[in-house]
Amino acid sequence: MTDSLIEEKPKIVFDNKFRTVVKCVYSERYPEILDWLHSNTSGAVDIKLDYALAPDVRPMDIFVGFENVDDALVFKIKFSI
Repeated sequence: MTDSLIEEKPKIVFDNKFRTVVKCVYSERYPEILDWLHSNTSGAVDIKLDYALAPDVRPMDIFVGFENVDDALVFKIKFSI
């Protein structure tokens, strides 16, 4: 099953219970994102970070796995991802 919210096949592996994976880039909004995920999701959520070998070359990628597809959609809309 392919989910339209997956922008690219993630390098990070999540548990099978996460139906949707959203990729975003680390920014100054990261604390706001964590707070929103903690306060507003109804299903399980997992976050994995893809550390860059040379952080000055490219920003760090953040992969968020959502159990609830609706939570992923609201997340993408709220944070314009």
